[in-house]
Amino acid sequence: MIIWLEDGFSTTRWSGIGRYTLNLYELLRDCDDAEGVILQKPEMFKYLPHSARRAVYVIWINSFLLIRERRLKPDIVHFTNFLVPYWKNHRVKHLSTIHDLVGWRVPHTLPKGYLPYIRWATRLAVTRSDLVVTVSQAVKDEIVEVFSLSPDRVRVVPNVVPRLFAQMLHDPERVQEVMREHGIRKPYALFVGTLEARKNVVTLLKAFSIVHARESDIRLVLVGRPGFGFEEIQKTMQSLPHATSKDVVFTGSVPDEQLVHLYDGAEFLVLPSLYEGFGIPLVEAMARGIPLVVSDIPSSREVAGEAALYYGIDPRDHEALAEAMWRLLREESLKQKLLTRGTERIKMFSWNAVREKLIATYMQVCGRDR
Repeated sequence: MIIWLEDGFSTTRWSGIGRYTLNLYELLRDCDDAEGVILQKPEMFKYLPHSARRAVYVIWINSFLLIRERRLKPDIVHFTNFLVPYWKNHRVKHLSTIHDLVGWRVPHTLPKGYLPYIRWATRLAVTRSDLVVTVSQAVKDEIVEVFSLSPDRVRVVPNVVPRLFAQMLHDPERVQEVMREHGIRKPYALFVGTLEARKNVVTLLKAFSIVHARESDIRLVLVGRPGFGFEEIQKTMQSLPHATSKDVVFTGSVPDEQLVHLYDGAEFLVLPSLYEGFGIPLVEAMARGIPLVVSDIPSSREVAGEAALYYGIDPRDHEALAEAMWRLLREESLKQKLLTRGTERIKMFSWNAVREKLIATYMQVCGRDR
């Protein structure tokens, strides 16, 4: 089978979807049953202003991409960034990955001008694709409910543990170097993700303030670029006592090689999201052997299972989050129990396990038996 992977520029931006696309490509590289090809865009896209690129891209996938399909006849085009052509060549199967339903579940965490677009694009992908792929059973259930879709038209293929996080050896000297580069001192709690409303960073800062008042040596490291709602995060930072705010470190986005070492130096990962489709930092942290403090939402339960410490009923309960963080700082037996469970849990997201599900999905849409 020849599978084209169409990412909508995400690989060039090194976004989460870009990493997802590259991981699919790597999964297919060593596979006898399928060959993956990441589609290259015309040079003209490099010179378009960002505001015009999306509109031109919609035209491109509905014209030149379809012409290329008819000429080269791949078996499958897998759209990894949820935008698909309106028209379709019926000899070529179209798959789309829907990573989450943010636009339906937490619409207030998106810019108002972006919300109609993502709802339109997601609905188009769901209705026009031969098969929908998603990264968790939680999102599959939402897709079936929201779009009244048959469960048979949605396949779950979870995210894979990135190879670097699974294979890189622990290097204490390099951990110290990366910490010095970013002005970090141990001990620290780690957050990884876009600094946006959906990630609930404001609640994390309030919880950290409580923990810091009880243990002044602890620090909080926030890894990620600013996103929608960052202004509220800045306001919350300004409201914290100076003694607390000085121990909050914003690194911005960092290369994966550095991120691995930041995981290795951390006491635990905190992911207090209001909503996730999957939560890649969960598997990254389990792969690096650090425990998790996580909001009690369906996708996190599905990914982390019993390998995480969940807090409260409401993800915005900063006092419950502070108590969970405090427990992991103080209860070594709890930490070790979570680490043991994480070591077992991470096997669900190994390259072999995920590749098997991916190839079975491609076989299904092509009407073949493996």
